[in-house]
Amino acid sequence: MRQRLAGFALALLASLLALPAWAAPADQADALRQFLSDPERPETIFSPTFLADVPPDKARSVASQLSSQFGKPLAVRALSERGPKVFAFDIEYERALVSMVVTVSGDGERPVIGWLVTGARVKDDSFERISSELETLPGKASILLTRIDAPGEPVLAFNANERLAIGSGFKLWVLAEAAQQVKAGKRQWSDVVPLGLPSLPSGITQDWPRASPMTLHSLATLMISLSDNTATDTLVEVLGRDNIIQQADGGNLGYPILLTREAFALKMAEQDALLARYRKAKGKDRTKILDGAAEMLVREKVDAAQLVVPRAIDSAEWFASPLDLVRTLRRLRDDGSSEALAILAINPALPPAEAAPFSYVGYKGGSETGVISHAYLVQRKDGRWYALSGIWNNAEAPVDKERFGVIVRRALSLLGSQ
Repeated sequence: MRQRLAGFALALLASLLALPAWAAPADQADALRQFLSDPERPETIFSPTFLADVPPDKARSVASQLSSQFGKPLAVRALSERGPKVFAFDIEYERALVSMVVTVSGDGERPVIGWLVTGARVKDDSFERISSELETLPGKASILLTRIDAPGEPVLAFNANERLAIGSGFKLWVLAEAAQQVKAGKRQWSDVVPLGLPSLPSGITQDWPRASPMTLHSLATLMISLSDNTATDTLVEVLGRDNIIQQADGGNLGYPILLTREAFALKMAEQDALLARYRKAKGKDRTKILDGAAEMLVREKVDAAQLVVPRAIDSAEWFASPLDLVRTLRRLRDDGSSEALAILAINPALPPAEAAPFSYVGYKGGSETGVISHAYLVQRKDGRWYALSGIWNNAEAPVDKERFGVIVRRALSLLGSQ
C-alpha cells in the first residue's frame, strides 16, 4: 500500500519524495537536531505547509522512533549545500549517523518546508548484530542474504527456512509466472485483457471502470510498483492459479493461491464462519468454499478498517521462507527477462545514498497488520548479484514495520560497503 510515510528513518523516504526539496544551514540543522532530541513542538521548526502533509503527531513519532533505535541525537556533522536552500547533513546519534536532507523557505520563523531521512549508518554494525536483533523481535523473524550468481555460503542467514506470512510479497511469484509465459511464447507483454473485479487498495485500479483494457505489462507494473491488488488479481486469473503455485514452490504449498479480495474477505471479522470453514478445508475443497462465497468477495462487502489487529495470518495468507523468495528472485534474474527486471526496479525502496553501491536494485515488499516482508534483488558495481529476503510475523500485535525495514536495509548497507 502506498504510504504517506514509508517508514521511520530510512523508510520515511518513499512518502516524502513528493514533498518540496529541503534545506538547512548550520543553525537550522541544529534546530532540527534539538527538535529530534525533544520533539514536543514540531510547529516551532516546520512550516504549516509541511505539517499539512506530515501531521505533528507523525513528525513526533519519527523523532521518537529515531531516538528509540539510535539513542540521543548529539551533534550535526558533514553539512553541505545541495542546491538553493537545500542542505544535506548527518546527525550523530549515540549509536548511528543518520543522514538527512532539508529544504528551507528562508522567509520566516518556521523555515523547514521539507525533511527527508536518507539513510542511517549504525556504528560498528555487523551481520552478527543484525541476527542478534532479529532474535529479540516478538513473534517470528527471518532473513537470508546470499549471492545468487555463484555458489557459496550465505552472507547472512537467520531462520532462513522458516515459512511465514509474506503479504504482497507473493506478487513476485505472479511476476515470475508472467515472465515465464512470455518467454515460452504463450503470451506477450503487449497482450490486452479486461481488468477484473475490484479488490481493496493498495493500488489505484479498484476505482477504474470495470473491464478496462489492460496490457499484461501495465498490470505487472502496477502490481509491483504500487502493489495494486486489483491488477494483481487480474493477472492471477489470467495466468492461472495452478501455474503460480508452481512458481511458489513447485506446487507443494497444498492450498490455492488466494486472490487479494479473497484474503480480505476471509479476514473480515463478520466472516468468521467462512474463515472457520476455510481453515478446516484442504486443497481443492478450499477453492470450492471460495467459489461458493463469491458474493462476499466484492469490494463493497468488505472493510479493511477492521484489520487493526493481526487477523488470520496463519491461514488466509501467502506463505514463504526467505529461501523461497530468494529462489524466486534468482529465477527472475536467471530467466533474463529485461521487462520483468525493469518492472522490479521501478520502486527500489532505497534512498540514493544506500543505492549508490549497486548498479541494479529491484524490490517487492508486503505488509499488513502483524506481517512485514522485504525482498531485494541487487547487483553490486563489481558485477556480483545478491538476493535478500527478510520476513517478520507477530500474531499477537502489529509489527514495527519501520524498525524491521531499517534492520533489513542495514544488511544491504553492509553488503554495499564490502
